[in-house]
Amino acid sequence: MSRLSKLLLLALFAALVLAACGDSGTTETTDAPAPTGIPAATTEAPTTEPPTTGPPTTDASTDFSAAQTLFDQSLQGCDPTYFDGSTTDPTVGGGFTEEVSPGVYRYVDAEGTELLVDVNAGVVTGPDGPEGHIGQFYSFWCPPEVFVGTVLEGENGDDGFAQAAEFFFTKALPACNAYSLEIDGTEPFDGSADDPTVGGEFTEEMDSGHPGRPPLYLFVDSAGTELLVDVAGEIVTGIDGEEGAMPRPYAFWCSPEVFVGTLDE
Repeated sequence: MSRLSKLLLLALFAALVLAACGDSGTTETTDAPAPTGIPAATTEAPTTEPPTTGPPTTDASTDFSAAQTLFDQSLQGCDPTYFDGSTTDPTVGGGFTEEVSPGVYRYVDAEGTELLVDVNAGVVTGPDGPEGHIGQFYSFWCPPEVFVGTVLEGENGDDGFAQAAEFFFTKALPACNAYSLEIDGTEPFDGSADDPTVGGEFTEEMDSGHPGRPPLYLFVDSAGTELLVDVAGEIVTGIDGEEGAMPRPYAFWCSPEVFVGTLDE
């Protein structure tokens, strides 16, 4: 066999061996699709918003409508002489300031008196609740089953009866002019220099004679005429009480239902 034939046989043999065993030195790559549903390792975790809470019940958006309705309805049971919508009405210019607890609202009137309007219980009290003091106007001239509390004491330990007596008297006097007709174009209680109440004053607190009843207050007008102002009874009498004489000019000009007494001869 020639040399060339041997080389051809060796080359053929090598080719057959490679075909039978495969090329172990290389690997084929495929473009297989990436699995789905699994986030990449570099994906950031989702953020969670913190839970929110409701606004405080004492903020400026508090709804006072229920408290205002109850307060308005409660005032209808008070004496209209004092809660008449005039400039002397302590509720004119007052308003609610905050909800101090669920259903309980603070109200401050035009005189600075604080009240708590309790929508839950349907009552009005002083700032310390049913067991505390309540302003004198509300304790004297409003129903006690709605306006609950004891009489408000003053800074000097004096109770509010003296102020209430003066307030009652100044409200009762204008009604005197309305009760009678003018005489010669004049009225005795018009605030002029001829008005006997101008310059008058309350001078003394007197025992009412009834245990637990507020005292009487002695008023002496500029002419020296003496009157007794009974806050609890909402009447004015002469110095001898309801059975005594009502002095002039009160006897002629004022309502006998308020200025009580026999005709001064």
